[in-house]
Amino acid sequence: MRRGRALLRIFLCFFFFSLCLCDTAVKAGQAKTEPGKLFGDSPLDTLLKTRLWADVPEAKDFVRENRPAPNTLDFTPLTGASPTRPRIKSKEEIEALKSELDQAAAQSRSRAGLAPPSAKPSPGKPKSAHP
Repeated sequence: MRRGRALLRIFLCFFFFSLCLCDTAVKAGQAKTEPGKLFGDSPLDTLLKTRLWADVPEAKDFVRENRPAPNTLDFTPLTGASPTRPRIKSKEEIEALKSELDQAAAQSRSRAGLAPPSAKPSPGKPKSAHP
């Protein structure tokens, strides 16, 4: 029984596929062709004749009057000259910034009443928070 259903499905799929092909062939035969030509234009000719671009009409008077001047628009350009970026810092400048941040951190810790952090972790087993 299952084999019969599978064959029926295959037959129906083939039948509908052939109907679609026949319909396409009939529609292709109805296409306007030049005398002496068996088929219509090539796909490239069709694309070129379709014109995928639009002719933009000139703006109406009220639009031109209300539109701001292009040089007065304030926007961030996406193209053009690249923005000025800060120069790359040298190792000495980075070390100076690091020491400045360390001093500020130490000052904040002293104001908060915390002990300054040790430079090296203590050797041995770490103390657990739970007794």
